[in-house]
Amino acid sequence: ARQQAEQPLLHSPPKDIMAAATVVVSAIEASAVGPTASQPPVPRLSLCRRPDGATALAVTKAEVQRRLRKPCGHVAAAALGATAGLVGAGMRRLQRRRPRVQRQAKPLVDLLPPSIVEDWAAELTIPVEGLEAVVFDLSDTDRCMELVAEVFEVKKDEYQGVKGGIGERLGMRNSMLQSAVQRPVLMRPVGEGSCERPDVGLVIAYVPAGSAADAPVAALVDISLWPPDARVRAPGARSKEGVASVPYMLNLCVAPAYLRRGMARSLLALAERVVRDAWGDNVIFLHVEDSKIPANGLYEATGYFAIPYKEDEEFPFSEGELEVIKNVTYRRKELPPPSASATELQEAMAQEEAKSLEEAAAEAAAIAEEMAEEARLEALEEEEGEEEEDYDWVTDLKK
Repeated sequence: ARQQAEQPLLHSPPKDIMAAATVVVSAIEASAVGPTASQPPVPRLSLCRRPDGATALAVTKAEVQRRLRKPCGHVAAAALGATAGLVGAGMRRLQRRRPRVQRQAKPLVDLLPPSIVEDWAAELTIPVEGLEAVVFDLSDTDRCMELVAEVFEVKKDEYQGVKGGIGERLGMRNSMLQSAVQRPVLMRPVGEGSCERPDVGLVIAYVPAGSAADAPVAALVDISLWPPDARVRAPGARSKEGVASVPYMLNLCVAPAYLRRGMARSLLALAERVVRDAWGDNVIFLHVEDSKIPANGLYEATGYFAIPYKEDEEFPFSEGELEVIKNVTYRRKELPPPSASATELQEAMAQEEAKSLEEAAAEAAAIAEEMAEEARLEALEEEEGEEEEDYDWVTDLKK
């Protein structure tokens, strides 16, 4: 075991993984049946220093086998097996995956080709000085919820559901544990056909220019894709399979300190510009509660006209939906044609996506090659291990 310890299976693991592994193995040893007096104490999980100075976690198959032979309880044995499997097989593969880019409220102007920024000047002009338009990322979920919960008075039992929906539209499904080809931020999402609620989208917000990552949000709007069938977010709500999704707006809200200053109208115009120029759509839908009189007035004034609900005999509204739509209006707006700069924006996003796909393909090939080499080395080690004399634990126990 000491000889093979010079060939660690894992190099430079993330600090949190390294610390977790050390704690787990230490806990296993503490829970195990103590060694006899003649046995030397079992060392902790060893750390070694690589030639480049980085800390490495020295875990070998021989070390794992030696620890597994140590008398211990069933829980400890299972935990050690799980830890060994993570360290020896899966973690290098996870390290090689491309980490998800944390954009953390990237300014929207930085996502546009420089040549068309001037054409977006009207939409990027904010009524209140000192603010900038940004696109939120998954790390900004809590910031979104602070404002949404305050403005819409989200109940305690609804909080996690609303937060989960926003998180999904901010990129939860493209986390570092999944295939992570980084599509251009403003590109139209790929609808996944959710029958329950909008599952992909974009959150645009106004925040203090140059502020910290946890600064309060002045206003935000959530644009997504949803089937245009008037279904609402209510218990049991779902949509027909195969209905194409279209742009849908929700959670347009402004912080109390910024009310009656043109913020909602400005953010609405910016979201519409993204939908028609970046997404290439010419229509957008939304629901609004009848009790929100200022919001209904804004939508009426900006061309969002009410659509009557139509009952589908083959696919009727659920009881929960019927209860909700009594006090909710469904609205639709026809958007103007895309601007002259829309083609340039979409071409720039297409080039960015093609580059990302090429990088992902090259990385996937490198990972496949590394995994094949790992499999070859593991097979070789197993062949060599079979030739070694089995450890006689009965003799050791007698001693």
